[in-house]
Amino acid sequence: MSTEHPNPPDAGPTPSISKRARRLATLVTVAGVLSVGGAVLALRGWGVEQGPALGDKPKQPELFANWPKQKPEVVLVLSGQMYGYLQKCGCSTPQKGGLERRYNVIQMLRARGWEVVPLDLGDVARMTNIPEQALLKYRVAMESLKDMAYRGVGIGKEEARFPLLTALAAYALNNPEPPMLATNVENRMQAFPGAQGSMLQAWEMTPTKSGVAVGAVAAIGSSLRGEIQTLDNSIKFYQGGEGKQSVKDALGEIDKAAKKAKAGAVVNVLLYQGKPESAVKEAMQAAEDVKSFRVILCPTEESESSEPRAKPIMVNNDKTMIIQVGHRGQNVGVVGVFKNAKGELDLHYERVPIGEEFETPAGTEKDQPILKRLEWYAKEVKAQNFLAKFPKLPHPLQGKLEPIIKNLDPTGQKRLAVTYVGSAACKECHPAEYAVWEKSGHSHAYEALDKKASKPSQRNFDPECIICHTVGFEYRIGYFGSGKDEPYLRNVGCENCHGPGSLHGACMPPSPR
Repeated sequence: MSTEHPNPPDAGPTPSISKRARRLATLVTVAGVLSVGGAVLALRGWGVEQGPALGDKPKQPELFANWPKQKPEVVLVLSGQMYGYLQKCGCSTPQKGGLERRYNVIQMLRARGWEVVPLDLGDVARMTNIPEQALLKYRVAMESLKDMAYRGVGIGKEEARFPLLTALAAYALNNPEPPMLATNVENRMQAFPGAQGSMLQAWEMTPTKSGVAVGAVAAIGSSLRGEIQTLDNSIKFYQGGEGKQSVKDALGEIDKAAKKAKAGAVVNVLLYQGKPESAVKEAMQAAEDVKSFRVILCPTEESESSEPRAKPIMVNNDKTMIIQVGHRGQNVGVVGVFKNAKGELDLHYERVPIGEEFETPAGTEKDQPILKRLEWYAKEVKAQNFLAKFPKLPHPLQGKLEPIIKNLDPTGQKRLAVTYVGSAACKECHPAEYAVWEKSGHSHAYEALDKKASKPSQRNFDPECIICHTVGFEYRIGYFGSGKDEPYLRNVGCENCHGPGSLHGACMPPSPR
C-alpha cells in the first residue's frame, strides 16, 4: 500500500548500494550524526535569513567576491551527474550535497535580487538493485528540480538504463516542467510521444526581466551514443552532419523565440554528454564547431576522488566557458552574466560546494519543500517494503565450504553452517574488545536511523541506509534475511569486518573462564 502523495509531492534518500557495502568496515561513529534536525548551521553570511550555527565551524569564504559589484543580468546555476544522491553523501559530517541544500543555495541567490536560471546536465538518478526504488528517486529528483524552477534537464546513460521511456513516463509524461532536452535524438516524436508532441524537446529559451535570454540545448556526443544505444536501443540519433545541423537548427529557433520575446541578447548553453574521460576534448570541439555557445557543461571523470575544476576552461578567445561540476550533487557551478562598459556580455564563474552552511535553518524545516518531498519518499520506501525486495546473495564462505559440507552427515553440516551470530556472542572470549565496541557509535548505528534521523525520518526502512547500519544485509544469512527484523544483527558489529562468526565459535575449544 502506497502513501498519499502530497501537493506539492514529497520524496527522498541516498546513494549507490555497492559503494555503501564497501564502506562497512570503515563506517565512522554515526550516533547522533543523522540528528540534523537539531542544531543546524543556517545560511550565515550568504545574504539570507540567519539562524543558529553548529558550534565553531570555520567561516566560509565570501562567495562571488571577485565578481563585478553591479547586479548581474542573469545568473546560471549548473548541476549534473547527481546519480540519485537526493541527500548529502553519507551519514558522517562534514559531507557535501543534497537537494535540500541546493534549493537553499538557489533561494539565497534569488534573495539577492538575482534572476536565476538553473540547468542540469542529466544522469539524475542511477539504476540500483531495486529498480522500483531507483525510479522513485528519479521522480522525486525531477519534482525537486521543478521546485527550484529548473529550465532544462539533459539525458545521459543513467536515464537510458531505466530505459529512457520508463524514466520519462514516471515524470515528464505528466509534467512539462522542467523541460527535458535531447537536441540530437532523431526519433523524439515517434519513440517518446507526449502531450506537447514529445516528452523530449530540442531546445528551450528562457526570457529574463533584464532582456538577456538564456538558450539551452542538449547533445549526446559520438563517444557516448553507442553505449547509450546498447542500454536502450529505442533511442536513435541523427547521423553525421545531421547531428551538428540539429544543434544549429535548435539555436536558430532559440534566436527566433528570443526576438519574439524582445530579448536584447542571448546566452546559449550546451549541455554536452560524452564519455567523462574525453568530454572536455569533445566539448572544445563543439565550441569550435558552434561558436555561439557561451557556456558548455560537460561530465566530470567518474573516479571516486574526482573533484571538478575550480575554474572553467576558456576557449574561443575567452568567449566560451567549458564547465564541470562533479558528481553526486556535491557542487553547483554558478555563472554570472554582466554587461561591461561597452554593453557586451561578460561571464564570471564560481564553483559553489554544497556544504553544511546551506542546511535549512532550525525551526523552518516544515516550510522547506524539498524536505517535504524527502519525508514523503521515506514513507513510500517503507510502504513499498523495499527491505524485502533487496536481492540478497549467498555469502562467499558458503560457496567455498559447499564441496566439503555436502559430504558430511547432518550433524557435521549443521556444525559447519555459515551464519552470523551477533556481537553479543563474541563477548565471552573477547570482553575487552566488546567493551570498546559497546561504547562506540557502531553499537548504536541502527538507532541513528530508527530514532535520530529526522531529515527525513524512518531511515531504518531504507535498504540503502540499512546496509551500512546492520550486519550482513546484502547476504541471505544477514539482517532481514528471514524477511523480518533480527535485533541481534542490528548495528555495525564485529562480523561486519570479521565475517560470519559461526565457524569461529564452532572450531574454538571451550573457554577456560
